[in-house]
Amino acid sequence: MRVESSVRGNTVTIVECRAPWHESLTEWTKHEVARLRVNVSTGKWSLFWRDRNNKWNPYDLVDAGTLDEMLAAIDEDVTCIFWG
Repeated sequence: MRVESSVRGNTVTIVECRAPWHESLTEWTKHEVARLRVNVSTGKWSLFWRDRNNKWNPYDLVDAGTLDEMLAAIDEDVTCIFWG
């Protein structure tokens, strides 16, 4: 497994990538885990989780803050919403 990120504007998406699980497959499986968005006027980051309908929802257990704080919340994953 590897973790990647993609950047688009003021948004960073964290993506979990898994190697092909069968010899006939060549593509890695990708699953968007979390989304971080920076408020350009305040410099504070917000954290979002993706539901089963692929809708991004605010992660209410942390207030907007630093990028390090948001990454720590994803890593800790106290609700198992990011890493399962």
